[in-house]
Amino acid sequence: MALRRIGLQGLGWTALAVGAVGLVVPLLPTTVFWLAAAWCFARTRPEVRDRLYRHPAVGPVLSDLLERGEAGGGVKRAAVLGITLGFGVSALVIGPRPVVLAVVGLTLAAVAVWVLTRPAPDRPEKIRTV
Repeated sequence: MALRRIGLQGLGWTALAVGAVGLVVPLLPTTVFWLAAAWCFARTRPEVRDRLYRHPAVGPVLSDLLERGEAGGGVKRAAVLGITLGFGVSALVIGPRPVVLAVVGLTLAAVAVWVLTRPAPDRPEKIRTV
């Protein structure tokens, strides 16, 4: 059990760091890595998860998704835009490999469908960019 805890903490801190880098590196997402970090910290360091939840820009999005499985319209639009841009960049990097592009595309399409089918939160949405 201690090994699992150490692994989750390591993964959480790594995801948090990569998300922080995403604040300044174009096309590198922040929220998805902070979602992963909050998920890891919920199981190992709730006080760190709570600090992420209190972040004024991404805290409400993190808690809505992780605690209630909810996503507002702005979150959905941003996610689908990011997924689309990610696929475009992947297509440029991967090149003409139809099977690989199909696997990447189908995976990203499944993620987009999942995001789009999340219920909206009950409260008014305030999306702030980081």
